[in-house]
Amino acid sequence: MSASSLVAKRYARALFYVAKEKALVAEVEKSLQLVSSVLKSDSQLIAFLAHPGFELKQKHQLIEQIFAKSVDENVIDTLKLMCDRRRTAQIEELALHFSKIASHELGQADAEVVSAKPLTEKELLEIGTTFTRILGKEVRLTSSINKELIGGIQVRVGDTLYDGTIAGKLSRLQKTLQESQAL
Repeated sequence: MSASSLVAKRYARALFYVAKEKALVAEVEKSLQLVSSVLKSDSQLIAFLAHPGFELKQKHQLIEQIFAKSVDENVIDTLKLMCDRRRTAQIEELALHFSKIASHELGQADAEVVSAKPLTEKELLEIGTTFTRILGKEVRLTSSINKELIGGIQVRVGDTLYDGTIAGKLSRLQKTLQESQAL
């Protein structure tokens, strides 16, 4: 793990404990996602916040202007602190680490479902229920479409891939047949 990643993880952990103490974990997580998406879409903003030629007061004012109405104050304070310590390059990584820490501490798991066609709410609910039972954690699903899949679904939870696609099943069948011929 890189030094910048460790820094982002430390900030995320500290922010998580503040949010947990105030029972604001969900709000802080949403705020961080919003900040992260704004920074991804506006490279000039991140460049301004990272630039050493501007005063901290100006950076703090800009953070307040942009985020005061829509972002939790704990996140705003963290952003200001990261500006003060020249750690603005780690803000997006902070959001990722915060989500991981929050999910782990709250007994949740994030899962991404990939399918060949859009899934209905009922199908997503069934998938969520199944994986909640398998993992013993509340599962939060996001879904996406990959038209290259012939059929079935793939579910990724952390580093684990559950492959229920037709191509995956055919690949496993081929591997089994090859192994049985080798005996």
